[in-house]
Amino acid sequence: MKHTPGPWMIEKGHIYGANGHSICQVHCFTPMECDRHTEEKANARLIAAAPDMLASLKEVRFIINSDPTLHHLRSEPWWSHLGKAIAKAERGE
Repeated sequence: MKHTPGPWMIEKGHIYGANGHSICQVHCFTPMECDRHTEEKANARLIAAAPDMLASLKEVRFIINSDPTLHHLRSEPWWSHLGKAIAKAERGE
């Protein structure tokens, strides 16, 4: 199953897709966990940025795989992290 297309927007702790449907709501469990909702807001920003980050990672992978002069970058340590991040987002791996 594919994710809701971006961009995603934040409104009062709710994350909404471009279609206006609610994706999720971010909560803090206790006031001690969230310094005046700072953590909640940071989590909401990170979640809302997820579709853009995934698209950027996939674009970097495509560019490097498509250009033989860049294939040497696939041996860099971050290359496997990039693939794992994409797999986690797309398949939960």
